[in-house]
Amino acid sequence: VEGGRVVGGRWGVEHVPLVYLVHGWGSRGARLASFVEPLLSAGFGVVTYDAVGQGESARGMTSMPEFARTLAAVVAQQGGGRAPHALIAHSMGAAGTTLALTWGLEAARLVFLAPAADPRAWVAPFAQLFGLRPDVMDRVRARSERRLRARWSELNVCDLTRKVSRRPPLLIVHDEGDETVRWQDGAAIAAAWQGARLVTTQGLGHRGETSDARVVRQAVQFAIGD
Repeated sequence: VEGGRVVGGRWGVEHVPLVYLVHGWGSRGARLASFVEPLLSAGFGVVTYDAVGQGESARGMTSMPEFARTLAAVVAQQGGGRAPHALIAHSMGAAGTTLALTWGLEAARLVFLAPAADPRAWVAPFAQLFGLRPDVMDRVRARSERRLRARWSELNVCDLTRKVSRRPPLLIVHDEGDETVRWQDGAAIAAAWQGARLVTTQGLGHRGETSDARVVRQAVQFAIGD
C-alpha cells in the first residue's frame, strides 16, 4: 500500500464471515486485541493490521486517505471477494473507514469507537502552537493535498456519510471526557448517519474504550448482529 508493506494478522477458520479491526492514529492493530477472542468465540474470523506508516508497517508519512487505502487493500487481499461482516474502528480509523465506504467498500455492520469527525479541526491548534502565518498554512494545505490526492475540505466525516450509498447499521461509542477527540464528534456523526446508535461512556477517555470489558461486549454483540 502506497509503496510499503502492511503487516497484519488473521484468526479463525477459513470460509467464515470476517470482522476487520481498524486502529487509530499513532497506534497499531494490537490496540484492538480485546475484540479477537469474543469474535472468535462467536464464530467469526478476525483480521487486523498496522496501517501504512504505523506500527510494524512501512515507515513514513500517513493520513486519513492512506488509512482508507490500507483498509481497502487489506479487505481486497483477505476477503476473497466477500465484503466484511463488520468493521470495528477506533478514532482516525473510523474516519478512514468512512472514506473507504464512499469509494465502494461495503460492510454489514459498523462500530466506531471515539470517532473523529473532522481532521481539519486539528490544523488550527497546530498552527497556533508553532505560530504559523495563514499564508504558510495555505502552502502546507496545498502541498498536503497534492500528496494525499484529496482536498482537506473533502475529509469531513459528517459530509462523507452523505456519500455512502449503502449505510449499514452503525454503533458509536464515545466517552464524555475524551481528551483527544471530543464527544461532540461522535454525536455529530451519529446525527448525520440515519439510524445510528450513540452510546456515551464516562471515565474511559480516548483509549479506554478499546479494552473496557463492557464496551467490548456491547460492540461485539452489535457487530455480530445480536
